[in-house]
Amino acid sequence: HQAHAGRMQHHWYPRQLHADRSWSWSASAQLIGEFSHLETQCCGRVDELTTEQVCSDLFPALHRLGAHIRHQLGPQGLGIAKITGLPTRPSLIATASVATGLVVGNILEPYGRLYSLYDRGGCYRSQAIPVSQTGKPIDFHTDSTRRDVVPDAISLSCVRDAVGGNTRLVSVARVYERLLTQSHDTIDRLHQSYIRAIVTPGQSTSQQDLLANQFPIFSVEHENRKLTFRYMRYWIEEGQHL
Repeated sequence: HQAHAGRMQHHWYPRQLHADRSWSWSASAQLIGEFSHLETQCCGRVDELTTEQVCSDLFPALHRLGAHIRHQLGPQGLGIAKITGLPTRPSLIATASVATGLVVGNILEPYGRLYSLYDRGGCYRSQAIPVSQTGKPIDFHTDSTRRDVVPDAISLSCVRDAVGGNTRLVSVARVYERLLTQSHDTIDRLHQSYIRAIVTPGQSTSQQDLLANQFPIFSVEHENRKLTFRYMRYWIEEGQHL
């Protein structure tokens, strides 16, 4: 297990998040003004925003935001960053979400640049649809069941407060370190590949595609010790049945 061992960067404990609030900050008036300027420029058509546009010298507060988010996430994307205090105007929230994504990295677009999370009345247990299209509860999980779509970071923008409990976050690096010291056999199994059900709308679900759609729950790139964690229990179980 020496290949897997070693402390991962940006592992954290809940008490650290409460003690050090550098991962969470409120939007400044300058940043809100820059988002409003971009909103006017693109007339609310966020698909037309470009990296060159948001990286211009007109938006220094946005650049500082991007640098701070990258620092908080760390090179492996294992950290957390949160921004509060933005106006709740939907078009501004959409502009801020896309602009921030563009200054942080490259946006993955299997569902488009923005994807609304709301209950469409379906059930992921009886239909091949993402859980995010339902109102069903779901335990800890990572996004994407497709082998070729691997996000380094996930961004969620709250358009309006939901009814229910708080979001729960877990440090995967901390879980991994604990498994290394307490359950070596489990680590070996989690590094094996498992078939995942394909639920992205419009994607082929043939037997050949399903067999090709398998990958580990944990994997580590040994050169840079980058930890990748891809887990959603239900889709893994469904993949084994199919």
